[in-house]
Amino acid sequence: MDNIEILKKTEFEKREERLKNAKKQELIYTNKNKKQLNITYVMTWTGICGGTKIILEHANRLTNKRA
Repeated sequence: MDNIEILKKTEFEKREERLKNAKKQELIYTNKNKKQLNITYVMTWTGICGGTKIILEHANRLTNKRA
């Protein structure tokens, strides 16, 4: 295995270890007649990259539209 593969494997093992502490997600319905839409972004990687920037831009624009 080359260095990149070893790093990928190490990172995956660390992420898998952290999953043991994760809490189960609960969906709670508060008001079915609500006209406001709730959007949740779940990100497994928060490093600064193109995908993260796009998701943050979406979130910011949606927040600004609501205000």
